[in-house]
Parts: sequence; C-alpha cells; structure tokens
Amino acid sequence: MPALTNKEIWLRIIESEKVIDDRFFDIKRIDPNGGSGQFSLVFLAKDKMSKRNKEVVLKFYNPNRMSAEDKYFYDAFFREGEILNSLRGKRNILPFIKGIETINISVPISPTPFVLPFNYYVVHKAKCSVADYIYGNSTTLIKNIRYFREMCKGIQRIHAQKIAHRDIKPHNFLVFDYGYICVSDFGSARDYRMATHLISDYDNSVFADPTYLAPEHCAFLCYSDEFNFFADFFSLGCVLFELFTQSQLKNFIPFDSECNSLVSIDKKHRKNTFTDALINLTNKYLLPDIQKINPGIPKYLHQELNKLYKSLAELDYRKRERNFENIFRRINICEKLILIYSKKKY
Repeated sequence: MPALTNKEIWLRIIESEKVIDDRFFDIKRIDPNGGSGQFSLVFLAKDKMSKRNKEVVLKFYNPNRMSAEDKYFYDAFFREGEILNSLRGKRNILPFIKGIETINISVPISPTPFVLPFNYYVVHKAKCSVADYIYGNSTTLIKNIRYFREMCKGIQRIHAQKIAHRDIKPHNFLVFDYGYICVSDFGSARDYRMATHLISDYDNSVFADPTYLAPEHCAFLCYSDEFNFFADFFSLGCVLFELFTQSQLKNFIPFDSECNSLVSIDKKHRKNTFTDALINLTNKYLLPDIQKINPGIPKYLHQELNKLYKSLAELDYRKRERNFENIFRRINICEKLILIYSKKKY
C-alpha cells in the first residue's frame, strides 16, 4: 500500500471530527482530493442551525502551507474570508455563513499526539460551477446569455466596492437554484478598501489561472490599480467565448510568452515597453469568430456575440469595453435575438 500524502493525512484528520463548533456535522471532503485550491481543504457538512440540516461548505487552510514561503497563500486564505464576510448579503456574491474561526483538532501521530489549530470559514453550497455547466449536457443559448448577465452583475458589484477579482474563470462562478450565479474565490483579489493591498508580494503576484489572464497580468503590470480592474473585463470576455464555444480563447491567442518576456524589464519602463508591444500583439493575434468554432450559432446572433466578447477580450486594454451599461445593453440584444430564434418563451 502506498504511503499517505501529507494532504491525505490532513483530510482524514478533519473528516474524523464528529462535529465542529457544535454546529457542523457529517463532515466529508468535497471530492477525493479535497478541492483543487492552492491553499485550502474543502469539505461538505450539515448545519444544525439550518432547516432540515442543510448541507454547507467548510473551507480549511491547508496545514501543508504553513512555511514562511507560503505566506502569500496564508494571506490569500484570510483575504478571501474577509472579503466574503464584508460582502455578506450582497447579490451575486457567494453567500457567507460563518467568519474565519479557529478549531483545535487532535493529531494522533505516534509516538506523541498533539493538538493543531485549524482555520476555517463556512459558505453556502452551490449546485455546480459554471465550468461544470459549460461542459455538461444542459447548456442552452438562453441560459448561456442569462448566466453571463448574472456573472457581470457580480463583477459589477465587487468593482463598485473597489475590489478587483483578478482570477475570473468559469470555475469561480457558482450556480445556485433558478439560474442564480455567484462570484467566489477571492484569494487573488485586490481589495482597495484595505491598507494591506500595498504589501509588495501582494502587488507583484498573480496566482491565478493563466488561461484567463489578460496581457497586462501576464506582463506583471498588476501593481497598477487600473490594470487590475481592466484585466477583469478581459477575463469576462474569455468566459463569454467559452460559454458559446466550449473552447478556451487562449488556445487561439497564445500571447503569454511575449508578455512574460517583459517581466525582466524594470517596473519604471515596463509599462511603456508593454504599450509598444501591444501593437505587435494586436497585429499578430486576431480574436476568432464564435461561429467558426461553433457553426450552430445563428448568423445574426453570432455577430452580436462577437461584438460583445471581442469588446471585452480586446488585447489592448485602452480599447477594452469597461462600461457595464454598454455590456448589459449588448447582453439584452443577444437575449432578444435568442428568444426570436427559439420562437418560444423561456
């Protein structure tokens, strides 16, 4: 039998708890790996204080990330919990149940067992992520565009609170009942309401999925306030493209290497160099038409979808659509076209 990994040991130790905080019981990992996060272990549990012992999600900080080198991840865990707590009750944001708590769990390691503090917080359980929806069997044109509207509402709300998400992707939007979508996973976010957003390693790090990163983030221009917010719109464009094609946009415009090469340039000169590089990027990489990837999209609809996603996924941040009123107006046009095309009410 192969030796257990450290992560598996921690997962089993937490699962062995019969009840946490005299409230959460029947604890089990959310999947065999305990989630895919870089700094957390995720569990399902039943909540005694809810009707019919509703199932909720417990997110623990991974003890494997306790070294000095993992300070960013430790900060990210607490930053995520603090942001969710501060946005409690706001629509389209993952509903928060219980703030960051510490529980002492006995670690039965021979020959000397010891007690270790575990940090965790609790959120509502979703039906699935938008990524699950995209690659499942229930996608429809009308649900696609309505889900996207809900996603944009979530990002609009956090931007209004001076928070840049910085890790927008289908996995980080959660689907609840009746098509209600919530933004989640704020570990890489920058909260400009907090003084800690000026910490240097926070400024110069983007631990996000490179598949959805904007050119300015690939070039590590994330220390600039404007770039952090501009980049969220690019990622939204990537998500919209994937909703209607089941393909990732970066497969067609793999510009990462050109942008990554700018990282070695001094910060003071990097922005000007990057601005010059954008000319080459926009000439080299043309955003593909949605209908070429998904020929089943009606022509008059695909033209409007192209306008919307290309305005968001514009490589040159200076030309990128950043006005939510315009975005919602274009979403409404697409929705009307879908309803006309379907010839039935939803």
